[in-house]
Amino acid sequence: LWKERREVYVAIRVACEDGCREFADCEREAAALRIQNKVRRLQAVRYCMIKRQDHRAEVKARRRRFRETATQMEQRRMAVADAESAASNEYQRRRAEHRALCATEEAARARLDRKEGDRRRYLTRCFVAKMLDHVAVQEARARALLR
Repeated sequence: LWKERREVYVAIRVACEDGCREFADCEREAAALRIQNKVRRLQAVRYCMIKRQDHRAEVKARRRRFRETATQMEQRRMAVADAESAASNEYQRRRAEHRALCATEEAARARLDRKEGDRRRYLTRCFVAKMLDHVAVQEARARALLR
């Protein structure tokens, strides 16, 4: 900064020694240039600050979007897992019902077979008893005829 001011002061002195302009005019121009440079620097600083703020806001927005997206993806994953779990539970429930129904049908079939077998044995016993009775009666008749 002081180096620049010294250069400007030397330039003003040289211009005044040539006799082209007066020292006050040159000093006014130098002051105006200094003010313009200061304004430019301030504008540049403000621009950088605004740019930094914009960048920070953009980074914050990106992070927020990432968090929201991650949350949404996690929610989707959880929903899919819940749906798969529910479907699996439903499948397991239906399989258990089917197995229970099959077991019930098997038990009913076995009971029916047992009843049919008992009935068949009963009828067979009755038939055999009647046949033996019939045979005994026939034998008795035959003996009676033979006497």
